Amino acid sequence: MLRKPAVAGLFYPADSRAARESVTACFLHGRQTLQGIERAVPARFGLVPHAGWVYSGATAAVTFQALSSAQTAVRSVIVLGAVHRGSVRGPALFGPGAWETPLGALTVDDELASAVTGIDVIATAHNGEHAIEVQLPFIQLAFPDARFVPIAVTPDARAIAVGERIADAIRERPDVVVIASSDLTHYGPSYDFAPRGLGAVAHAWAKQNDDEILDAARNLDAIGVLRHAAMNQSACGPGALAALVVIAQRCGTTNVSLLAHTTSHEVASGAAADPRIRRDAGEPSDFVGYASMVFG
Repeated sequence: MLRKPAVAGLFYPADSRAARESVTACFLHGRQTLQGIERAVPARFGLVPHAGWVYSGATAAVTFQALSSAQTAVRSVIVLGAVHRGSVRGPALFGPGAWETPLGALTVDDELASAVTGIDVIATAHNGEHAIEVQLPFIQLAFPDARFVPIAVTPDARAIAVGERIADAIRERPDVVVIASSDLTHYGPSYDFAPRGLGAVAHAWAKQNDDEILDAARNLDAIGVLRHAAMNQSACGPGALAALVVIAQRCGTTNVSLLAHTTSHEVASGAAADPRIRRDAGEPSDFVGYASMVFG
């Protein structure tokens, strides 16, 4: 089964040359960001955002850069995706096949997918979903010899079991890395969520809201991640993040680093030269939080 791109030309370039150039530029930013950090955790697991690349690609690249710098021989990448459609009722694997990207097809690691027991194979759960898709060209450049395993993770307690099953499958597999794809607080009238009104005060509150769920992840508190998201709308992929936390904990993580944290408003305000970004006029109104975090 070959899955065709659903959001190429919308969230990222559909043209292969433009997509490669865009990812390469994001990786340059990632390297520059890591150079400014005194000590990054040697990591196997990481959090990435999944908005359009012009907004969140640079933040995602920080995670991929950190993971690729720490790992020398990655054979497979497990991608835990957010679920944006209510019709997806539970965690779902894609199954055998490949996903097409502007950089070519990325093959599903059937052997590793089969080793992750207890998760239903439901290819249709991935139809039209962007959370995993937008990560694939980054994987193709960061880990050119790797296959991948796409798993949609619903934002409920079943995420804990997903993390446990993946951890059991990869605990003795240092050649496997895992990423969770989730944006953070979606704030403003467009998202029907503006508990602190609009403007700078609202923006500061939303970043603090992000910080609290990130603190739960940093403390390896998977239940806290799910609970905070449910109570405070602080993530669109809390199931993916909670599963990642469980994996990291069960695989012996001792250190966690938050490498970057921004919002779409901050990105737009600092991107005067990029015509693809709609410049925010005046104070913050509608915006989304993005973070790069790694577990080692």
